Amino acid sequence: EKGARSRHALVLSDGVGGLVITRTGQTRAPVELRYPGNVLLSRGSFSHEGRYSETIVRGQGEKAGKARGSAALDSTAEPIGAGDRADGDGSATEKERKGTVATGRARDGEITRHRPIVHLARSKADNVSAQDEADWRMRTARAEGEEFTHTVKGHTVNGQLWTVNQLASVSDAFLGVYRDLLISRVAYREDSAGIVTELGYESPEAFDKAPVGDRRTNKAGKTGKRTGPLDGTASAL
Repeated sequence: EKGARSRHALVLSDGVGGLVITRTGQTRAPVELRYPGNVLLSRGSFSHEGRYSETIVRGQGEKAGKARGSAALDSTAEPIGAGDRADGDGSATEKERKGTVATGRARDGEITRHRPIVHLARSKADNVSAQDEADWRMRTARAEGEEFTHTVKGHTVNGQLWTVNQLASVSDAFLGVYRDLLISRVAYREDSAGIVTELGYESPEAFDKAPVGDRRTNKAGKTGKRTGPLDGTASAL
């Protein structure tokens, strides 16, 4: 699991007792999700509580961060005398520092207040793995601060079952979201309200290493179609 996290891979169930290691959004949802439209209920919550302006991961590696090799064994060497040793101030040399300190930094540009956090690396780390972990921690913390939930009719659409890890095109006038989201949770229900499926979404960039780009930006032209405020307190006639 630690290796999957650091490599931005997902470990999912295949539905028949096995595990699948995959990347995010390899398939798309069969239809666009619209509210008002084919979505019966829309909910969302947004919090900056677990988000930080800068995420720092510090760790420790071996062999000077691959900057030096193993010393050759000299069977004729004699111990160095105290007078032959070079004086120093006790601080680590550049090569020693590479072997003892690995640092990764990731910034969340949406948090404008100075609010950094420092983590210890989950396992032995060099600068590359520390940077990957910092990026993963920042992205997942941002995703956990945003919760999008839709309830739709039935368990299937066009003969296809709703499943996790699908990219869905979402147009939601209530939440003000008009972009692709990743289906991260699916719950099938049958009760007095009928047969419905609850879909939970997260931003797709939370689980990969690709640049964020415009994936957190609403699609051009979508927001202009809203003609007025949506009445979230209205009830059926």
